[in-house]
Amino acid sequence: MDWKNHPLLQVEENAEQQGKRPRVVDALCEYLTRLLYVNDSAPASATAGDALFAFESSEVPSISIRSYVERWHTYSCCSSACYVICYGWIKRLDLMQRITRRNIHRILLVSLVTACKLVDDIFMTQTFYARVGGIPVKELNCLEREFLYLLDYKLWSSEMFSNALMEMELDMEIAFDSFPAAATSEHLSKCASSREEGAFNFKKSSNFINV
Repeated sequence: MDWKNHPLLQVEENAEQQGKRPRVVDALCEYLTRLLYVNDSAPASATAGDALFAFESSEVPSISIRSYVERWHTYSCCSSACYVICYGWIKRLDLMQRITRRNIHRILLVSLVTACKLVDDIFMTQTFYARVGGIPVKELNCLEREFLYLLDYKLWSSEMFSNALMEMELDMEIAFDSFPAAATSEHLSKCASSREEGAFNFKKSSNFINV
């Protein structure tokens, strides 16, 4: 099936950002915000484990996950399909070990970098992606290898993509009806102590460089 005309992959005006971006970017932001809200509310034992240890930060990054996604979208020029694939991979990883605010930024970064290399005809250098994400390129290389290992190198099929897109759309419909808007606002405030562009680092390797 041709998914190019799917509503989530279409570009729409966003007055706040004074530009255009596909709806899938906002859909991914909403999903990640809800995921972190639910996982932060879970008992500590539910998030324990070593599967995602390589992606852990010693402190929670000060930039919110929404601002982080928007930063990526501003600089990366990746296709809409990358966000759908990233969504599917993150859901798979969350089944292994619950994703938290300490590891989501690195997981998101590596997911998007890998997706760009997988489906886009043109993509940037590893050094560029490391600068956008705020970590050293050597660390990005190591995390990418760990990421591929966790997914057992099973990255892509047309069925995986179509399923991820349909699940993403369903998630958005369910969230619109049931997820408490107040909880979203509270969580975003908690996660974003600084919204200023580039005003964060990952502590483990404080190497954030503005592009």
